[in-house]
Amino acid sequence: MAKKKYEMIMDDFRTTSNDKVYRIRSLIDFDDVKKGDFGGYINCEQNLSHVGNCWIYDEAMVFGNSKISGDAKIKGNAKVYMESTVKGHVRVQDNANVIGSSLSGTKCISGYEVIVR
Repeated sequence: MAKKKYEMIMDDFRTTSNDKVYRIRSLIDFDDVKKGDFGGYINCEQNLSHVGNCWIYDEAMVFGNSKISGDAKIKGNAKVYMESTVKGHVRVQDNANVIGSSLSGTKCISGYEVIVR
């Protein structure tokens, strides 16, 4: 297994309709993230890979068996859930939602855009 790049902060959480999500904090420097930086929220470590430069920023949330990997970035108030996968150089930002979909390659999902399988 790769070196852990983040930890979940168990006393900093939010509750979604079906899941509890926890704030993440970087354990190492990588890409534009510095050791100690706080990120967004995940339900469990399977939501965000420890490999690559993928990261969840701001108030963004990833939950519901979804997976973020590669160099994907989830920012703003974006949400990725219902078994979605986001990988490659995909950016999901602002108030966008990815629901039950797979995204890869180089894309930017932004604004109030909703991607549904």
